[in-house]
Amino acid sequence: MAYYATHPDEMPASFFAYSLVGGLSISAALIISPLIIIVRKRIGLRLTLILGSVLLFLSLITSSLATKMWQLFLSQGVCFGVGMGLLYISGAAVLPPWFTSRRSLAVGCATSGVGIGGLVYSIATNILIEDVGIRWAYRILGFCGFGANLLAAFLLKEWGGRTQPDIVLDEERFDPRDFGRIEILLLIAWGFATDLGYVILLYSLPTYASSIGLTPAQGATSSALLNLGLALSRPLIGYISDSFGRINIAGILTFLCTISCFALWLPATTYAPLLAFSLIGGALCGVFWCTITPVMVEVVGIRKLASTFGSLCIAMALPTTFGGPVAMQIANSGEDLKFTHAQLFVGFMFLTGSLCVWLLRCWQIFKVEMEQGDNSTTTVRATRYWVSWLTPRFLFSSRRRSKLESFVEIENYYDIEALDKGCAGVDAVICAYAGTPVMHLDAQLILLRAAERAGITRFLAASWNCDWRQLQLGMHQSYDACIAFYQQAKLTSTIKPIWILTGGLTEVYFSVPGHGNFSPAYNGPWDPENKTVDIWGTGRRRVLSRGFQRDDAPEGGFWELDSGAYSPKELARIYKEVRGIEIAQKYRGTLDDLRELAYSMRNQKAYNDYYSFIGLFYQLFQLDGTYSLKNLDNHKLNVKTTSMEEFLRQNPQI
Repeated sequence: MAYYATHPDEMPASFFAYSLVGGLSISAALIISPLIIIVRKRIGLRLTLILGSVLLFLSLITSSLATKMWQLFLSQGVCFGVGMGLLYISGAAVLPPWFTSRRSLAVGCATSGVGIGGLVYSIATNILIEDVGIRWAYRILGFCGFGANLLAAFLLKEWGGRTQPDIVLDEERFDPRDFGRIEILLLIAWGFATDLGYVILLYSLPTYASSIGLTPAQGATSSALLNLGLALSRPLIGYISDSFGRINIAGILTFLCTISCFALWLPATTYAPLLAFSLIGGALCGVFWCTITPVMVEVVGIRKLASTFGSLCIAMALPTTFGGPVAMQIANSGEDLKFTHAQLFVGFMFLTGSLCVWLLRCWQIFKVEMEQGDNSTTTVRATRYWVSWLTPRFLFSSRRRSKLESFVEIENYYDIEALDKGCAGVDAVICAYAGTPVMHLDAQLILLRAAERAGITRFLAASWNCDWRQLQLGMHQSYDACIAFYQQAKLTSTIKPIWILTGGLTEVYFSVPGHGNFSPAYNGPWDPENKTVDIWGTGRRRVLSRGFQRDDAPEGGFWELDSGAYSPKELARIYKEVRGIEIAQKYRGTLDDLRELAYSMRNQKAYNDYYSFIGLFYQLFQLDGTYSLKNLDNHKLNVKTTSMEEFLRQNPQI
C-alpha cells in the first residue's frame, strides 16, 4: 500500500482507501473467527490450514492482476484476511495445550515470528518491487508464502495427536453472551485500547521520523527496529510471564509501554532517541498478542480458549480496521502538534489497557475467593456481585501463592520428578485433578505412587459428584475411572485413600453459558434460555443435594454430609420465589421411559462417546436412588448447611 500511495497513477485512490485495505485484511480475519472455529471442528486442523494457505496464495496472485481499487479490496483485503484468519486463528489455539508451566514462553517464541516476519518481509518486498516491479513482487510473495504455509500445515499437530474433530461441548462453542461476562469485557477493553495504540504507532512511526527532519531511510530503520524489538522481546516476555504470573506481567508491560511513549517518544526529536524508542517501544507495544492466549487460558481455561478467542477477535475488528486510517490522517497532517496529540493518544491507550489488565487481576482473585467460599466474599455476593470485587484488597492481593509454603509446577501429569518434590515433607495429599478419565485414573495412580514413596498416609482422592459406590464398570462411563482407581488402590497401595463426594451439584444442575455443561444439548434437565425444567415420573422425587463425604483419618472410608435434597418441582417453586420468574415444567415421561431412552441412546453410540447420552444416566440414577446418600453425618462434624434459597441469592448469574 505504501508503494501505491507514492505511485497513484498505478492505482488511483485516496490515502484513506490505501490504508483501509491493510486494516480490512486484519479485521476480516478477526470477524470470521467464530466461523473458523466451526470449520476447524468440522474438517480438522490440517485441512483448515491448507484452505487458508490456498486463499492466501490466491489473494496475492489476484492482487497482482488488480487494476481497480475495489478489486484490491476484495483480493488483498477480504480474501487475504479470510486466508490469514484460517491460518492464524487455527494456529493460535494449537500451541497452548502442549504446555503447562512454560506456556507463555512457548507462545512468546512462536509469536516472535511476527516481528521477524515484519522485519524480513518489509526489506524483501522493497527489494522485489525495485527489481521486478509491484506485480511480480505480489506473485513471488504468493508462491513463497504458499510453500511455507503448506509446510506448516503438514507439520503442525494438535495436542494428543488429534487431527480429526472431537465432540464439541456447549462450553466450547462460540456464544454471543460471552460478551456479557466481566472477564471477557475486560479482556476486550485491554485488547481494544492496546491494539489501537499499537496500530497507530506502527503506521505513523516512519512518517513521524520525516516530520522531525529525518530521511526516509532513517524512518525505515526506525520501523525495522520496532519489528526487531517485537521479535527479540517475545520469548523473554513469555519466560517472565511463566515465572511471575501471566496476568501480572501483561499489566506491568502494558503500563511500561505507556511510560515509554511519554518518556521516550514525546521528547524524541533526533535520530538516536527515536531509535532507542523504536527498539524499546517495539519490545513492549506488542504485549497483547504475545500474552493473550496464555492469559485467556488462565481466565477461561483450555477448553473454552478457542471460542473465547473468537469472541475477542470480533471485538478487535474495529481498532484493526480503522487504526491504519487514523494513522494515515495523522501522517498526512505533517504537523508537530498533531503528532504530539497522537503520541499522547497512543500513551493513554496503553494506560487504559494496563488499567483493564489490573482490573482483570482483581476480578480473578475475587472469583477464586468466591469459588472457595471465602466468608468475606460470600456476604456481598447477593447484593453487590458486579461491584464487590472493586476493592484494594483484591487489586493488590497475592493470596493465591502467599498462603503456600512452596509451589511446585508439573510439566505434565507424569512428571515424576516434580511430583516427588511436591510430596516431599508433607503430611497429606489433596488431589484435585480434573474430572476426566485420564486424570482420575492414570494421573491419580502416578500421584498415589509418589505419595507412597514419600511415606504419606493421608491421601484425599479426586472424585466427582454423587455416590458412585453403587455402580459397576460400564453402568456410567463418567465414573469408570473413579471405580477403577478405587479398586486398584485397595488392591495394591499401602495408602487407604479418602474420598470427598458430593450429592447432585446445584451448580451443575443449573448449568449456564460459560459455567457447566449439563445443558439440554447434553440431556440436562434445566434450560436456562427458556426457563424450563424436565420432569420424569411425578417430579416429586428429591434428586438434588449439596453434599460432601469425607473421612479425616488415614484408615480411609466415607462420611456423608448433605445440605438437603430437592425435587424438580420444589426447585421450580423456589426459583420463582427468589427470582420472580415462572419455571415451565416439561413432562417427559415415566421413570421407565427415561431408563429405556438412556439405554437405547447408549447402545447407538460408541463407548467413548458417552457425553452425548450421559446426562440421561445422571437423571436416571438420581431419580431411582442409586446416587442417594444414605447415612448423613452432619451432626458429627457440625456442618453448616446452605438452603437452595441462599444458594440462588449468592449466585445471581444463575
